[in-house]
Amino acid sequence: MVTKDLAEEREGYEQASAEAPEQRALAEERGRRGEAQDAELRDLRRQAGETAAELGQVRGHFEALRGQVEDLRDARARIEAERDQARAALQEAHGEAQERARRIEALGGAT
Repeated sequence: MVTKDLAEEREGYEQASAEAPEQRALAEERGRRGEAQDAELRDLRRQAGETAAELGQVRGHFEALRGQVEDLRDARARIEAERDQARAALQEAHGEAQERARRIEALGGAT
């Protein structure tokens, strides 16, 4: 019985010894893959950080453009108001000039 147990133990040891290099190689490969995945994850995190920074810059530019558009709208409204005032003043001056011309004609015809 002891011999049988010893034989089984020896067989298990020999089998484990035979499998050990293969297991070691598999473990090393998993380790390399894990390191590669860790490196890839670090790179992805770095890229995500860069992308977030770029997005922040784009948002800043967008907000600046939004402010410029608002300023341009205000300027356009002021220009349109000034144009309307100038047009009204011109029409008023034109009407007054026509009225003077009629008076002058009336005075000239009365003489």
